[in-house]
Amino acid sequence: MSLANYFEKEDVNDVDVIIVGAGLTGLATAYNILRRKPTLDVLIVEGTDKAGGRVLSHGCSKYYYVSHLQNHVTRLLQTLNIKTCSRENANARRRLFFTKRGPVNKLPTYIAAEVRYFLQTIQENCLNSRFKTYTNDEITSELATTSVDQLLKKLLFLSYARSICSSLIYSTCGMRDLSKVSALWTLVMLNGAGGLIDRLKATTGDETRYFVQVVIIYS
Repeated sequence: MSLANYFEKEDVNDVDVIIVGAGLTGLATAYNILRRKPTLDVLIVEGTDKAGGRVLSHGCSKYYYVSHLQNHVTRLLQTLNIKTCSRENANARRRLFFTKRGPVNKLPTYIAAEVRYFLQTIQENCLNSRFKTYTNDEITSELATTSVDQLLKKLLFLSYARSICSSLIYSTCGMRDLSKVSALWTLVMLNGAGGLIDRLKATTGDETRYFVQVVIIYS
């Protein structure tokens, strides 16, 4: 066989779809693809020895995962028949808010005003219909190249207010380095979560929370 014929021969190891990452999104994508076209060969590439990402594949996680306010995730877990267990957060009304400077007991009026302005601005903008998905226009193009850290500096003058709002945004997405998080991605994520306020209720203020109990992976 000549070298040219060798490369023309069909690779028997080819697959129709390759999904990178066996987290909840990757597994859900594979599930929906195979549900619609079960004859396709789907390969999921995962760099660790665990599937499910933040959804642990054993027992009942001690870490809070999701709230009933997150309609899309709740509906997805129900569709995939993933077992969950609900728990009450007994300490919900005794919460302390911490920043890099320590616990916050009572904010000065001028700092509270900036924090309130930021929350209202993000809440109003993230619910805009253009952020239901990724669209390509002048505004979204600028937001795509703007980090959340840069956005905070544009909207807030006081560093203490920026520190508090950084902590709030971190609690909504789990990304600590906001200089590497796109402002556009954040707004789209918050739109899907029902807005910044609902997302904060889900991650910091909701008394009723539920945890993923078990994930069953079928091969």
